[in-house]
Amino acid sequence: MIRITHDGCQSSDKIEIAECEGMCGTYSMYSSEVNSMEHKCNCCQEMKTHKREITLICPDGSTVQYSYVYVDSCHCMENNCEEPTSSLSNSTIHEVFRAKRSPDRINESGDKLSLINLQKETDSISFNEVNEANKHKRERSLENDLQENQPKERKPRHGRRANAQKRMKLT
Repeated sequence: MIRITHDGCQSSDKIEIAECEGMCGTYSMYSSEVNSMEHKCNCCQEMKTHKREITLICPDGSTVQYSYVYVDSCHCMENNCEEPTSSLSNSTIHEVFRAKRSPDRINESGDKLSLINLQKETDSISFNEVNEANKHKRERSLENDLQENQPKERKPRHGRRANAQKRMKLT
């Protein structure tokens, strides 16, 4: 729950905010059938939303109506995976950004705010480990990939997001 602030005006109470997060079966692996890399790219995103209206109180005592988007349900949506434009000799590095929350900050009203910023990290994994892991991912049914996730109430977090993806270095 957070306090919503807009143009100097603020909600009198903390407001529930929902977000989407989850695993959606994304992978990239070599296919001997087509003698190239095979990609499956999915992303967890909102499927159903609605607008909620609240009243914000301004410093001069006036009030304003404010509407925001609330997430009702989430779903794994297929994305197009693009081929890399450049390659490194004898190795390919696949980079995925991890979301990391910066240290909590205090706003003018004394509420803690958590901000998200991106941090690059690279983990080395052997080709066999990646290939084996992706083999198991592919064996999962499409129903699991498309299973609807319920939105979660947004809560302040410390450290890294639990579902952050790893970067792979294939040699």
